[in-house]
Amino acid sequence: MSGQSAAPAPPLLRWLVLVALLLGEVLLLTLRFDTGTLRGQSGWWAELLGQSNLLLRLVIAVVAATLLIGGASLWRDVCRMPESAMSLSSIGIAIVFHLLAFAAFAAVTAYLLESPAGVAFMAEGTLLWCTLGLAVVGCWALAILPASAWRGLAWRHRLLLSAGVGVGILAFSAGLLLQRCWRPLAEGTFWIVDALLRLAYGQTVCDASDLSIGTPAFGVSIAPECSGYEGMGLLSVFALAYLWLFRAELRFPQALLLWPLGVAVLWLSNAVRIAALIAIGTAGWPEVALGGFHSQAGWLAFNAVALGLAVVARRMRFFAVYPSPEASPSRSRRGSEKSLAYLMPQLALLGATMLTGAFSTGFDALYPLRVVVAGFVLWRCRRAYGELAWSWSFQPIVIGCAVLVLWIALVPAGIGEPSALRDGLAQLSPTGALTWIVFRIVGATITVPLAEELAFRGYLLRRIQSADWSELPVGKWTWASLLLSSLAFGALHGSWLAGTLAGLAYAFAIARRGRLFDAVIAHATTNALLAVYVLSKGAWALW
Repeated sequence: MSGQSAAPAPPLLRWLVLVALLLGEVLLLTLRFDTGTLRGQSGWWAELLGQSNLLLRLVIAVVAATLLIGGASLWRDVCRMPESAMSLSSIGIAIVFHLLAFAAFAAVTAYLLESPAGVAFMAEGTLLWCTLGLAVVGCWALAILPASAWRGLAWRHRLLLSAGVGVGILAFSAGLLLQRCWRPLAEGTFWIVDALLRLAYGQTVCDASDLSIGTPAFGVSIAPECSGYEGMGLLSVFALAYLWLFRAELRFPQALLLWPLGVAVLWLSNAVRIAALIAIGTAGWPEVALGGFHSQAGWLAFNAVALGLAVVARRMRFFAVYPSPEASPSRSRRGSEKSLAYLMPQLALLGATMLTGAFSTGFDALYPLRVVVAGFVLWRCRRAYGELAWSWSFQPIVIGCAVLVLWIALVPAGIGEPSALRDGLAQLSPTGALTWIVFRIVGATITVPLAEELAFRGYLLRRIQSADWSELPVGKWTWASLLLSSLAFGALHGSWLAGTLAGLAYAFAIARRGRLFDAVIAHATTNALLAVYVLSKGAWALW
């Protein structure tokens, strides 16, 4: 169980985790800061900061185009590199510098956009902001490959990269043009929503001039972002990537029909979403309609259509070359089944969280549904969890207590402050509030530790090391697998730093004795003591 003897981690999964880290940081910045504070400011720096979101979208378009055009060629070249070119010895240093640069970048962004004193230093601050942004990306890139490998790839694939840049710019320009076409899309959505509402209510209140529609009790206006073009663009990228990655398993040209089929279904589902939102508001729950449902239903629809598209592509003989799942070798199938058993509880938990969040107004009254769904999946897959053998040890409890102290120190407790959770419980009956709290404790101490430890310490910690992860003993780790699995665990939680450190502690719990159940016990101990702290101190923000 030493980090010295293990083989290097497969780079692809390491890169995926690093991509997830970067995307999480981008999401954090976009949610935290608003360039609207620059309105009324003049100067090149205001224009640069104000249009930074467009630059991000352009970069994403170029990267996506490059991977779609020549991703396979780039990957083959990377696979031919010697192991020394992908050494993990410097990954920790690169990630540390990346995190330091990101922290400085976020601080400068806050100063420029939120501090009144920042206006006086906008020109100098913007130059520093650009420098730190380049440092963030540069250190992140060095965590994937050393500089010499990047230079070699760029030279050998200069024509491919040039084509990717050109196609990406064209795709980005087409996206800007599509935004101008939101009106026809929104008008089509408007008439479909009106037809759906008339089926249920008979009478609607609508104005085609400003695209406002609803019932006499509740109505909305279809804004540009509600017309569906963003989801259609996302699904187009997903469909094209899927067609390229699985081209050997699909029948062409009929497989090309999956793209317009998925886009059409998603556009129709967007109209259904708006009609459902109006129906929820009309039924007397306007806060739910404009709160959780409005923010979550679109993502639920996108995920459902994207996954449905993949299922149709693999199951229908019209699209698939080998539609039968039994065509795969038995060993591979057994490995896939075990991977599915270890990941499904966490995926079910995430799906239930999105679903219940769509019908909440800040307080998730449907939280018990998460516990039931995750518990059901865990029970159905119980025969695959032979590695969850239990034996007594005091050490996991000590680790769980240490993580609790760490969590309380790093995450704002908000003791006594107003919170949606406290207000939501106050609106329930005493029996309802007690039932909710019991389910919350059961979920925090049983279903969540089991689901998360199976996914992160049981699967991901070993999967980073080997594609045949189930052949590795429980608790075997490398420095890369330890760090990357903990980073992924931290990204899943509200406090990224506290979550990452907690993931490291739980990985240490399993590595000491090679027992997966030790990580579950440590995790459950932390959550159980946290529940006691929340209920005794009123620190609802920690829940």
